[in-house]
Amino acid sequence: MTFVRPPLKQKVSGDSNTEAGIEALEITIGDFTEYGYAQNPTRVVTIEKGSKTDPNYFLESGDILIAVKANTGKVSIVSNAADLTKDIPWVVNQSCLILRCKDKIQPKVLFMYLSSEMGQYLLRSISSGATIPLIQLARLKELQIVIPPQQEAEAIIRDFDRLVELQSQIETVKQQQKTLSSFHWSL
Repeated sequence: MTFVRPPLKQKVSGDSNTEAGIEALEITIGDFTEYGYAQNPTRVVTIEKGSKTDPNYFLESGDILIAVKANTGKVSIVSNAADLTKDIPWVVNQSCLILRCKDKIQPKVLFMYLSSEMGQYLLRSISSGATIPLIQLARLKELQIVIPPQQEAEAIIRDFDRLVELQSQIETVKQQQKTLSSFHWSL
């Protein structure tokens, strides 16, 4: 597993006096869903150009996003269907880290582990700070990850896919509720 820190951000695009940099779409904790994939980001930021700009900062399909400041332990995953091939790259904000899976564990399995009661307990146990909770990278690297046997991993992936499907249905119903409730006497 590889840990990637977010790039240094200059300003939200549209601010006056923005220096030359690279524009990117920024995923924030608000874009995390309760179950499954992060929502497509809408916030455009400018990140520093030069030696501190590394393509590894840009999100890839299957990246696990973990909140390490304030909302510590909240996790999300970047969809395989995410539109990451656009002209503008995706990045994560400064309150998060990117966990990029390599060979040993599949991203969906890792996401399910980290978002489970056990995973959340472990993440809370390495969180520190009284006023603003924080997870230090060194402690996160020491976190014990359970790697299930292949057959169990396949079942976990099926459950993840079902959770994503259910989350999509929930979002559709919420939109229908919003439409119905604003149909009469809307402004």
